[in-house]
Amino acid sequence: DYASSKEFCKKFKAKTKNDWADREEFQSYAGKYTLLEMDYGNDDDDDEENANSGDDSMDEGDEKDVPESTLPKETQDLMKLIWDKDMMTMSMTEIGYDA
Repeated sequence: DYASSKEFCKKFKAKTKNDWADREEFQSYAGKYTLLEMDYGNDDDDDEENANSGDDSMDEGDEKDVPESTLPKETQDLMKLIWDKDMMTMSMTEIGYDA
């Protein structure tokens, strides 16, 4: 509805100092939210390959001590996303964070 759309645009402007309609030319400001572009494409095959071939900090011998997860697959996928170091590094680079 128009009123909620207008309220969203107003809130977006207040939080980012950018207009929603001009988000293609988004500029980050100190102390304000930054727009992160996300790719929600479905490429599960790549995720499984990366999860199996990634360089974890665990030794190969430690892998045997890790019990099989009993969490639902959706929760496991979320945890993998949250703790994905490559994704975090890429996201921080995209927003211009340099620690």
